[in-house]
Amino acid sequence: MGNTGPLFDIKTEYRDSKKAPKSEAVTLANPDAKTWEEIGLDSHIKRLGICLVIYLLTLGIFWYAVVTGGPSNPQVRLLFMLFAACNFIFLTVTAYKIQVGLKDNGFQKHGGWHVVVGSLFLNPFFIGWYISLSVLIKALLTRRRVKMAER
Repeated sequence: MGNTGPLFDIKTEYRDSKKAPKSEAVTLANPDAKTWEEIGLDSHIKRLGICLVIYLLTLGIFWYAVVTGGPSNPQVRLLFMLFAACNFIFLTVTAYKIQVGLKDNGFQKHGGWHVVVGSLFLNPFFIGWYISLSVLIKALLTRRRVKMAER
């Protein structure tokens, strides 16, 4: 809340005119910034990973049933579709919370509403999972950078 800048800055030194990266040094930009544990996104990241695996498995079973004819009972297909949709909502809400936490602490430029709009725009039954996966990867990379900067 009181943070105005990111926890760290990445500064790159260039050795020649082609601007080839020589080394990257992570430095603390804001001495009052929170540590990763104070930010409190670990439980959300774990939940997002579990939800993503469950969602992809459910979505795979649903599409397998649609393509192969699977169970002839349409109620079974509807059950898989509804389970995937409910899990997608939970997945999107968790990705939203992570994105808001990253933005509030200065690690992301975009707010949480981008996650919601992007997930709905990409259609939950096709590639809507991509937004949640990208939030998960970005959060894991940010956690690794912050923990390296805390040392």
